[in-house]
Amino acid sequence: MTEHTPGPWHGQASGSKREIVADHEVIAEVWQNRGPNARLIAAAPTMYEYVALRAANGDSEAAAIVEGINGNT
Repeated sequence: MTEHTPGPWHGQASGSKREIVADHEVIAEVWQNRGPNARLIAAAPTMYEYVALRAANGDSEAAAIVEGINGNT
């Protein structure tokens, strides 16, 4: 299993940047003009869970993605 901050994560505005927050703690900062990046980062736990579930259900492409994320390739 990977060691990461569990979701849900969300983005919040903070001056000229967006902060990615998990469990009331800022885990990343993204400059405002990179809004799509902040949304992608905030969605990462949900996307990982989806791909991991597909892998667990026998999807070999999803399994390869999970292995790559976990550093098992």
